[in-house]
Amino acid sequence: LFLLLLSLSSTTTNNLVQGFPASSSSLYTSADSGVNILYTTNITDFIVNQHQDGRKIQFIQFFNTYCGHCQAFAPLFKQFLQSTIHRWSNVVDFAVLDCANEVNADACRHYNIELYPTLRTFWLRPKLTDLGEDFPLHHWTSAADLRQSFIGWLSDQYEKHNINDIPKHWPNFLPLKVENKEQLFEKLDIDNDHRPVLIIVEKNDSLFGQELMMNFSLHTNELRIFRMEESSDNKHLLQLSDQNQSNALEKISLPFLYVITPENHQIKVIPKPIMSDEDDGIFMTKLIAKDFVKNYDHEEMNLKKTNDDETLPDQSTVVVKYSTRIYMSDLHNAIRYALFHEVPLKQYLNQEQTNSLIRLLNVLYESFRFQNDKTKQFIKHFHDWLVKHSNRNARSSRSGKSSLHNNDMVIDTKDMLTTMNMYEEYYHFPEQKPWKACAVISDGYHRSYPCSLWTLFHVLTVAEYRRTLQTKQWLSLHPTLYAMREYIRNFFGCTECSMHFTKMSSMLENELTYPNSSVLWLWRAHNRVNARLKGSRSEDPRLPKRQFPLYNECNECYRKQPPDDLNLWKNSTKYIEYYDETKILQFLVNFYASERIILDDSEFNDQQQQQQPQQKQPLIDFDHPIMITDNDDSVTNHATKPRSKILMLVSSPFTQTDINLIFVFYVVSIILLLSIFVYVRSRRNIFHKVFNLNGKQRVY
Repeated sequence: LFLLLLSLSSTTTNNLVQGFPASSSSLYTSADSGVNILYTTNITDFIVNQHQDGRKIQFIQFFNTYCGHCQAFAPLFKQFLQSTIHRWSNVVDFAVLDCANEVNADACRHYNIELYPTLRTFWLRPKLTDLGEDFPLHHWTSAADLRQSFIGWLSDQYEKHNINDIPKHWPNFLPLKVENKEQLFEKLDIDNDHRPVLIIVEKNDSLFGQELMMNFSLHTNELRIFRMEESSDNKHLLQLSDQNQSNALEKISLPFLYVITPENHQIKVIPKPIMSDEDDGIFMTKLIAKDFVKNYDHEEMNLKKTNDDETLPDQSTVVVKYSTRIYMSDLHNAIRYALFHEVPLKQYLNQEQTNSLIRLLNVLYESFRFQNDKTKQFIKHFHDWLVKHSNRNARSSRSGKSSLHNNDMVIDTKDMLTTMNMYEEYYHFPEQKPWKACAVISDGYHRSYPCSLWTLFHVLTVAEYRRTLQTKQWLSLHPTLYAMREYIRNFFGCTECSMHFTKMSSMLENELTYPNSSVLWLWRAHNRVNARLKGSRSEDPRLPKRQFPLYNECNECYRKQPPDDLNLWKNSTKYIEYYDETKILQFLVNFYASERIILDDSEFNDQQQQQQPQQKQPLIDFDHPIMITDNDDSVTNHATKPRSKILMLVSSPFTQTDINLIFVFYVVSIILLLSIFVYVRSRRNIFHKVFNLNGKQRVY
């Protein structure tokens, strides 16, 4: 018992999610303008320890490498970083954290990251308990839009916080309010501070001045920059100007610049030339950098000229063909990533989320042909554990005795992960393997998990359809698609993708009317998604989105050959008119048949490899497709020996807290028993000493 408890305790001290290699590639690297790359191991130090001096705030993006929206957002965010990370470094530190990386699961759970991407801000001197404030997401089309949003948010913070709490080295966004020169000079303390003063005069709702102040925030030792807003009559602006400039000032368009020379107290007005087509920001930046700053980084200044719609550089013009193979290792990877990483990113599961996970496990158990029977037993026992604990915790919640912090929550994902790791030791679940058919083709375009998840559900819908034809059970049709819809809605990492799929599948109950409806519906849905993403930033130029199958992949599936028209590729409703859905159904059943899946050789032991050499699966031959019959439902399961012989509690009723308490009580009991034994033994020796007194023995 002691060895069992010790092994369970040591298991909990290790990383709860095992078998995932650290992500070798991500959307961001330290070479991206020097952005801070965070992990679970350093995020607390970065947020709390490094920012206790109260000099900077933090702006952190939590993203998911596999999220298409995150991939599309990455080029824009990199341009934003390039234009701000150095120039704004006196005010804000930027960082990113990849929640798709297994090592960051604990951090993403701790900060309650459920949407991707999530932009999170941390104000001055954050504490360990601070989770930050969500930065509102908008459909930005350029880095300039994101800069304006950040400046607007920071400007609002000046209104929310006491001005005395704002660091002195920060730019002062609050507008100057004076009526004449005397008030202005007194407020600026011109006689005692000999740095040049620049005042940006702009409209009330403009953020132009704040951004310019941020861009020169590193140079506060060389100049001071303030802003002033126009009024209804601009009388206060006229009072600041010399008489010979007042008439001209009335005709000057905003924004313009006041330059104050401390030595002679002169105020000079510098407008933008009327005939200039140059951007206001570029003109002002050049002017200030040339006349008032000695070592301004002109390369950063020129970044504003770059095209905000710039995408990732094209690494190759060679288009790669899609794989026609389906690998068991890719399907295992999809299931493992979903169960061991994507679901546990949530701290707790509510009843709806728990039920959706239970339905997914049930579909996997019923329809997926596991290569290893031990893996199927893992799914079964994990399913049973979820059902048991969700029912128990639901009853506790209704009675007000739940140990969870929220009565709506029924599963603690840390307990769930501990249980999965225990079951994995005895039963078996394949380790993460290199992706094959779903491998990444180009850097910056991470398709592996979404590709394998799509493939998995195609395989499941075909298997479900074939089983329905064989068993003639029509009462419970299409559980796979319903499970898929709920999983995507509750757990899928790409927020925008999840919303699109949920909306697309909102009428499933009315659309799935025939036994083959789920196979065809998912095929149509996948093509609709490909059409929507055609030409988007998340599309790999070497592996462009297409309608499946192509004419050269299955010419019998077409009524006629479609033209090679980009607009047609983007319109799945028009493109589908070229298909013959009767032939498409047969093609899909053949393509995603379990017999066509190439098995994972690493999941065979040596004896099975010798006995079953014929199990090596052939490639799909489109010229001679195999016709799938209703009775064709045989496949051999290849059970391997468990990887560990550690004794297991097959249906453990204990949570993580229970296990820790049992271990502590066990150790305390042993210590007490040893102490009692030592005490009794010592007393016994005293009372059984034998003394010789007058030739007699007396016992004391």
